[in-house]
Order: sequence, then C-alpha cells, then structure tokens
Amino acid sequence: MKIRSRFITGSILIFFLFVITIDAGNRKGSKRVGGTNSKGKGSHYVGGKKK
Repeated sequence: MKIRSRFITGSILIFFLFVITIDAGNRKGSKRVGGTNSKGKGSHYVGGKKK
C-alpha cells in the first residue's frame, strides 16, 4: 500500500511538471513545444490560441 501511494504521488507530480512546462512553452511561443503539440493535440490547447 505504501509503494502504491508513493507511485501515485510521483505520477501526479510528474504530470503537473509536464503540464506546467508545456504551458510555459506555449506562452513564450516556443517552437520546441509547438512542434509536438501541432502533431495531434492542436485542438487540446489550454490557452485557446490554437484552434
């Protein structure tokens, strides 16, 4: 039970880090992040800049 809770906490932490990094990259208009997003998650934008 302890290992599972730790795994879940780690997953949530990594997920939030991932989202924050992508969000910061989008706000700056970073090409590195935009390249991966335009591949399939174009409509799944949080900022609503991409349609």
